[in-house]
Amino acid sequence: MIRSLVLPLGLAFVLASSAVAARPRPANVTPPTTADGVYVDHGGCPGEGCSMHGRIQAEAAVTLYDRPGPSAAAVGRLEAGEWVEAVDTEVRLVPVRGVVRESGKLPRPLARGDVVYGLTPTGEGCLDLWRKGAVLDWCDPESIGSDYARIDFDPPPAGAPPMVFWVRVKRLKGPDGWIRDLADIRCGGQMDREGCP
Repeated sequence: MIRSLVLPLGLAFVLASSAVAARPRPANVTPPTTADGVYVDHGGCPGEGCSMHGRIQAEAAVTLYDRPGPSAAAVGRLEAGEWVEAVDTEVRLVPVRGVVRESGKLPRPLARGDVVYGLTPTGEGCLDLWRKGAVLDWCDPESIGSDYARIDFDPPPAGAPPMVFWVRVKRLKGPDGWIRDLADIRCGGQMDREGCP
């Protein structure tokens, strides 16, 4: 069962472990595109083993929305026991700026002084990084003891909204839509497959 993927905790843990005071922003660095400061990772799936596709089941009633985001309107509910098809995902989060303190063997081509932005957490102290328009895989070397670059991240912006994981579902009966409350969803990942189609 997926428990609370509406969580900033994984990302916050990684970022807090190397947080430093804000530094001047170099003029030639372009952050990822955001709307109102929120980055949208289309097709993203946060956390280790996250693989939200195929048939998933509501174990309790779950609110269904017309679209992802803060202006989403409820259009119905999935009923307890209802099976639906997960057809798309979206992670919404506030990117956190970081500066490479020490380059490592991974990911290439990070160099000391490069400005990056932390995006979707991928589990086990790892996350996607934005660097000059490219998304790179990165893991905190303090967490996994590897040859990854060491990065000092700024603290998350004050008042930043939490990361939210949205899943678009197709139903057999009733309106299709998006769900965000995944605590009562099963069969939604590589580690949650027992008794699933």
